[in-house]
Amino acid sequence: MRSEIINQCNIFYKLCNEKLNKTLIFNFKNYKIFLVDGEKIRDNIFIDFVEGGNPARYSFIPKNEIWIEYIFSKEDIAATILHEYLECNYMIHKNMNCQ
Repeated sequence: MRSEIINQCNIFYKLCNEKLNKTLIFNFKNYKIFLVDGEKIRDNIFIDFVEGGNPARYSFIPKNEIWIEYIFSKEDIAATILHEYLECNYMIHKNMNCQ
């Protein structure tokens, strides 16, 4: 039963990666930073996804990934990456809820 669940999760993640147009832009610390299609995330996974996300906030984001919507300027992308990185670390390492 466990392997069946894992298999279904792998299929789900593969479909999500294909549908979301995930594009790896670089590695930052121990995270892979991806640009994603936020509209597709809202349509297919989570309606309240806005601007970016990290695995501490959203269970559908794989560990060690940060997702950023590709609609921003370079400056906004940089600020959002920093926000997501800090939020994730606070939530994981300091047991803080950043809502």
